[in-house]
Amino acid sequence: MVDPPGRPARMSDEQPPDEDTGDPVADVFPPDRPEARFVVAMSMARNDIERALHDLLRSNREHSQDFTYRVRLLTGHLVEAVEAINYYRQEFADVRKLLARVPAAERKQLARVVGALQRAGKGSLERIRHHTFHYPSPDPAYKSDATSDDELAAVLADMKDFPTYAHHDGDTNVTTLTYADEAAIRLAFGPGTAQETILQRSEVARDAALAFRQWAISLMTTYVKTVDGEIGKPIVSEKPPPKA
Repeated sequence: MVDPPGRPARMSDEQPPDEDTGDPVADVFPPDRPEARFVVAMSMARNDIERALHDLLRSNREHSQDFTYRVRLLTGHLVEAVEAINYYRQEFADVRKLLARVPAAERKQLARVVGALQRAGKGSLERIRHHTFHYPSPDPAYKSDATSDDELAAVLADMKDFPTYAHHDGDTNVTTLTYADEAAIRLAFGPGTAQETILQRSEVARDAALAFRQWAISLMTTYVKTVDGEIGKPIVSEKPPPKA
């Protein structure tokens, strides 16, 4: 892989001052310890969910055209995180021991996260995840009763009263094909799903994401204390001055 001009070979180009540097990653998270790998996996999920949640709330506040995409993206990351949690704690006793050390208040948050899939309705959030990270296709590998291409046909048939149009944002200079976003959200939630149901499932995912954010930080803090490790101080990026 060729790095872009001026881009160092490392993935992250930020380095804290020496006095603020934490212990080496391989010391804090030994690769042969499953609970260490689990915490890093959940840290990855925490970053993705935090960003997706921030963008969702911003999109809702600004009535942006990417709102439905942000709903789907947040839900997709959440489902992936829950599945990883379930597999890790099923597979490794050390992960279960670590989870038991997390403070009781945050363990309740984890229960809210894992229970979101049931609260939203069996298979409903998993469906959103699937149709967010996979585009419609006649590929039979993803076929249950119908391929996603068949389901897309059903969605389009249900959009007989929805106009075909796009939206151009003058601030960002981004054009959104609105008809495609509408088809995507209908496909993700299922053809014919009532608006009230879409809202309810979206709120379940949002609340679970908020709970995950709180739990993941507590998990990381609990783990670092058990290994007597040290994480460096955050690098603070200065906010650029407003444009004149």
